Amino acid sequence: MTTLDSEAIIAEIENSLLTLASQEDAMFVMKARSILLTNLDRGRMQKFIEDDIKNVQAYVQKVVSGYKEFCQPIKRLQEDHSPEVWTDLLKKMQLWAFNYLIRKGYRADSTTQEIAEECVNDAAIQLLNAYFPFDTHFDAWAHVIVLNTCRKYFRREQKLSNVQDSQLVDLETVENYLKVPAHSEREWLEHIRNILFVALAQLSPARREVIELTYLEALPPNEIAEKMGKSIGAIYSLRFYALEDLRKILEKNGNNLNE
Repeated sequence: MTTLDSEAIIAEIENSLLTLASQEDAMFVMKARSILLTNLDRGRMQKFIEDDIKNVQAYVQKVVSGYKEFCQPIKRLQEDHSPEVWTDLLKKMQLWAFNYLIRKGYRADSTTQEIAEECVNDAAIQLLNAYFPFDTHFDAWAHVIVLNTCRKYFRREQKLSNVQDSQLVDLETVENYLKVPAHSEREWLEHIRNILFVALAQLSPARREVIELTYLEALPPNEIAEKMGKSIGAIYSLRFYALEDLRKILEKNGNNLNE
């Protein structure tokens, strides 16, 4: 942990911004200040300056350069959801995830490709809302998010595969619990169906379509993209926001799928 006082770091940031103010407009300086203070609060700046106040100015310059280089790409990615940006990025993310899985001992086959796609899908959802600190290259930042998503997949799979024998439930016991009268099962399924269709009807046409194609027709992202005339990146974005909308609709209506 750094021994430098936060107030001393902030004072040095302001000194560096005074120089910047003579070169850039007020809005640019304001945005740079916001990024720098956020990075300070998150502990990123402390790792870079390594207890030396003299390094603050260099860090400020690094963030300013990063903001100039990546401000527009980040906006196109997270705010505009630009198909061009997402298409190129997803190709790289897919390659990163697949190569990482291969290094971890997975076979170079279609199954591994599907696992990589699952990891990339989760990583893409994170990227839509993640905070970019502008003190690193965008690809390096996105690469870390992809690898962390792959690691989470490993931990989840390992946890599932390490269930102890004492934790297993007898199959006959499970079957007895699952047995319900036919009419009750039909009523339950009809109840679920009605809730979901009412919620789906409240989505925008594009978001409703991407949910139906994904979960009702079980189409892969590339086929959905082709069918809807959109990029794969746009499909990931649509699906993310559609699921968010569905969650909010169900919570608002107080629906419980287990009722």
